Amino acid sequence: MNQKISVGEALGAGFRLIGREPLAFAAWCAAYLAVSAVSMFVNWDDTSAYYDALAAGNGAATIPAGAFGPAYWLSLLFSLVLFLAVYTAVVRAVLYPEERRFFYLRLGMRELWVALSAVLATLLWFVGYIVCAMVIGLGIGLVGEAAGEGGALAVGIVMIVLVPVLLWALVWASLRLSMATVMSFAENRLRVLASWRFTKGHALAFFLVSLALGIAALVVFVVLFGVILGGLAAGSTTQPNAGLAILGQISQMSAAARLVSSAVISVAYVGFLVMFIAPWAEMYRQLRPGSMASTFD
Repeated sequence: MNQKISVGEALGAGFRLIGREPLAFAAWCAAYLAVSAVSMFVNWDDTSAYYDALAAGNGAATIPAGAFGPAYWLSLLFSLVLFLAVYTAVVRAVLYPEERRFFYLRLGMRELWVALSAVLATLLWFVGYIVCAMVIGLGIGLVGEAAGEGGALAVGIVMIVLVPVLLWALVWASLRLSMATVMSFAENRLRVLASWRFTKGHALAFFLVSLALGIAALVVFVVLFGVILGGLAAGSTTQPNAGLAILGQISQMSAAARLVSSAVISVAYVGFLVMFIAPWAEMYRQLRPGSMASTFD
């Protein structure tokens, strides 16, 4: 595989996609708003009562059963299905921009392969995690027993050396499997192990993209939620505890404020999805240019 990945092109794929398909992006946000708003309004009375009890200082308040009733679990199911549909819609928009009908949203065999590949890749990751934990535990046990009285120091040295190595091995394996869902979608079959071969020689590019996206997400998260939580806490002059003040403010939100907050959260959430999904689809397009349309020409 002679193609190279352009990290800059990959990182900008989400912005370019939203700029090229604003109506599709708006439709994805509206779908998430519908699911989240219905769930919130159905459960609001129970949720609000629980928040009021906490804000009043009743730390032993129990979560009302209605807050986790059928509506909650149904909305959770719809959210999972919608996540799958939006995930594949983003990949479809990057790889096959001509398939615009229904704002790129589908539920078919491609989506099924994506779901299966995600489950299998996650299981493989957990197996790797368990193996790493077992290696660390075994190493600590053997070194501690062999070192005798100096066991604590020896164990500390082993931890300093072994944990970063195994952590990097786990991250590296995750990067090698990270193309499984995109490949399964594009090739319309299960491609989990094929991702390992496909990403060979490109782990550094995948790492740089992941690192840049992670840092950007952290900065946005800290700034955005810092402003929101600070504003909510400042809105209460009677509650000295900031956390409880925030709950009190939330419980008193009007229907219009709830709807606006749901809309803002939906846009932010879908925006994050696009920014994180599109780069992987773009990197696949770069590595398989012969079979992909030139999306952003």
